Amino acid sequence: MIVNYIVQKIMFKQNLDFKDYLDLSKRDYSFQIINYAHEYPRLSDVVMSIDSATNRIVSDIKLLKGSSMNPKIIVNSSMTLTLECQRCLSSIEWINELNIDCEVINESDTSITSETHVNRITIDQEGISIEKIIEDEILSVIPMSIMHKSIELCENNDTLSLFLSNNKTKETTDKKKRPFSELSKILKKGKK
Repeated sequence: MIVNYIVQKIMFKQNLDFKDYLDLSKRDYSFQIINYAHEYPRLSDVVMSIDSATNRIVSDIKLLKGSSMNPKIIVNSSMTLTLECQRCLSSIEWINELNIDCEVINESDTSITSETHVNRITIDQEGISIEKIIEDEILSVIPMSIMHKSIELCENNDTLSLFLSNNKTKETTDKKKRPFSELSKILKKGKK
């Protein structure tokens, strides 16, 4: 069991060419991988900490034949990542599900027509790793600007300064409504 998991982990990380995907899809190969954000080269830059308890990605991967007899990758991933709140700069737990369903196409195969309703990944002679496919999709669904749902949930929230800044803006708007109020005070002093 452990040996099988190690083989799957290696296969997950290495570049597979079209023939590799084709061979695995003929056997309807499926496996589950549990990874952490620090194991993905680009994703480790996005998460806040490398704490393995929170930055976990569980992926169920299936390789089978698609409708055009090309290999098909189906991935269902659930992830819990620690990201940085853009308002208070503290950590926020982001939980999401990811579903990938695409066919693998050989770059040299010119007989494939461009159908827009089918998701496809074109593979050249270098191949591509399943890890890279999943990492690309995770990075595409992470929000650009993630924040706590309300300002009260922010950890570095200085409520007093927020209250004072709101009062100052209220005073400023009151003065803006009566621009000559100070002038009338000066004129009254001058008449005495």
